[in-house]
Amino acid sequence: MSFDSRSKAEFRVRELAQENTVEAVETLVEVMRTGRPGERLAAAVALLDRGWGWPAQAVEVNDTAKLSLVELLASIASTGTGGVGRYLPSRSLTR
Repeated sequence: MSFDSRSKAEFRVRELAQENTVEAVETLVEVMRTGRPGERLAAAVALLDRGWGWPAQAVEVNDTAKLSLVELLASIASTGTGGVGRYLPSRSLTR
């Protein structure tokens, strides 16, 4: 299948899905109300994800080692491979 025909097929699938969105949501609501417990939960989660999005996730940043970009790159380069977290100096560097 060529790129052009594949992109047309993908567009058609997307178009069909969008044309049936109302019925799909109605089906999820029906399953959420009448299905077995696991089905009800899966339908409820699907509806919430599509209606409200995923909840925000917090990211904690530990600011114990203060490195300049040059110091960080030098630290990575001196080890030969990536994996930034494990190659940071154990002591805090301050300016």
